[in-house]
Amino acid sequence: MSKLPYTVRYTGGFHDRKPAGQIHYLSHTWTIDGQASYDFSFVAPVENQPVAGYSKDAKDMSSGKDGGLTMSADAQSSSYGQRVLNGTTITLGCDNITGEDPPKSFGFGGNTTGYPGFLYDATGRFVYVQLTKKF
Repeated sequence: MSKLPYTVRYTGGFHDRKPAGQIHYLSHTWTIDGQASYDFSFVAPVENQPVAGYSKDAKDMSSGKDGGLTMSADAQSSSYGQRVLNGTTITLGCDNITGEDPPKSFGFGGNTTGYPGFLYDATGRFVYVQLTKKF
């Protein structure tokens, strides 16, 4: 199962004062964040005509000749890669996809960062990868 969520954020413009006292307008900005994820969860096949008395629950597994539990036919026939990846989700995401810088602002002459810190941060574009495994 794959997902492609995204977020579009709009920040309205406002008036700011330059250090010399002139008032200027900071225009609005649009920011787009997105991510793509894929879930490697495999479902065991379902029988069309189940056999009466056949064990369908993991707690009902029978013992083998050596006294250990025997694996079901589905578990034996599935590939090693499928068993390892089962329950794994990988996500790739990007905040501020377009890489827009915050607008230049002087903060009434006292802002040393050069952008309105109450609305923006200095991170810029941020790309991340997340790997989640459920046991």
